[in-house]
Amino acid sequence: MKRVMIGLVLLWVIALVPLGAADRPMALAMSIGQRGGDFSLGAEVLAPTLFDGLVALYGGVDLQYKAGRAQGGDQEWYPYVLASVGLQITATQTDWLRLYASSALLVFVPSPEVGSLWHMGGYGGFGVEFFFASEGGGSYYIEIGGTGTAAKAIALAHKPYLGNGLTIKAGCRFLLC
Repeated sequence: MKRVMIGLVLLWVIALVPLGAADRPMALAMSIGQRGGDFSLGAEVLAPTLFDGLVALYGGVDLQYKAGRAQGGDQEWYPYVLASVGLQITATQTDWLRLYASSALLVFVPSPEVGSLWHMGGYGGFGVEFFFASEGGGSYYIEIGGTGTAAKAIALAHKPYLGNGLTIKAGCRFLLC
């Protein structure tokens, strides 16, 4: 079992060796998606890349909407906010495509609408970025991953989890020169 685990870790490290990664400037991103069944609108700032284009730090804010009903109420959309800080590791990059892994620490901001308190969680996933032009300027990206948290909407019937589960988002990034 120990050899299998070491082999998997080595395979993971080899897969993340950047092939043709290039330094990139700071970027702004906007996205639309779903995080654990909740509708999401997001904004991110990516710092300039480090280590010859291998690593980029980022921070973001997502406005989430939970579909549910308050005790004795009608079905409605209930908003809440989550903030994230994380890093992206480039696996491979060409003039028109970049593959990357992403991980982040999430903070759920208290929301009276859903009755949530401060909670922390985590996100991990991978993404594909398609550049508009080889000179840069912008890109379209798709990410898929998973979010884990203990945050619950205690003001809603059945106290559902907030943003917990499969995460899918798509958006645009604009490079700042």
